[in-house]
Amino acid sequence: MIKYNQIIYKSLIITTVLLILGCTSKKTLPFFEKNQTLSIHDFSYKKEYHTISSFKLINQNNEIITNEFYNDKLYVADFFFTNCPTICPGIKKNMLKIQNKYLKDNRVHLLSHTIDYKNDTALILKKYMKKIGANENKWNFVYGAKNDIYEIARESYMAYIKEDSKEPGGFLHSGVLLLIDKNRYIRGVYDGSSNKDINILIKDIKILLKEY
Repeated sequence: MIKYNQIIYKSLIITTVLLILGCTSKKTLPFFEKNQTLSIHDFSYKKEYHTISSFKLINQNNEIITNEFYNDKLYVADFFFTNCPTICPGIKKNMLKIQNKYLKDNRVHLLSHTIDYKNDTALILKKYMKKIGANENKWNFVYGAKNDIYEIARESYMAYIKEDSKEPGGFLHSGVLLLIDKNRYIRGVYDGSSNKDINILIKDIKILLKEY
């Protein structure tokens, strides 16, 4: 009987230790490494990280938006255009899920860059936001000169965008969403058209918030 009680006691100690280790261990998100090829859910834990460059763009209210606006905030970025007849509407519906999930948390924002530099003015972006139900306190829609938008898309966010008259709407672009932390590091890349990926992104935001 004594031996049996000793076994039970030891088992309880081991179980308690495992529970403590499980509760204290924290999941963290990796970083996008410099010169790394962009791919969804494939990141590095190395120390030389890729940083989003400084930018200066105009939002739906004709306000200048720079990277300083997102100091001490994390945000989800994407590239789109208002007349996009293919993937953009579905991606924006998924981004609305992120907006509504973190609507009251001022640490989380969204940033959408239009690639249609000829047509998507502040007024057009404003109407588009109202149409889809985007919250201006949470979400900026920005535009800029072609060179500025294309450079930040390709060099900072590693997003594929291209003018192509053969494509619906005249543009070809990737539908990725990028999770950017308060230090301008890319911490996650997701398929914006995938409900599964959006659920992962929402959970990853929660993980990232715990770092702060």
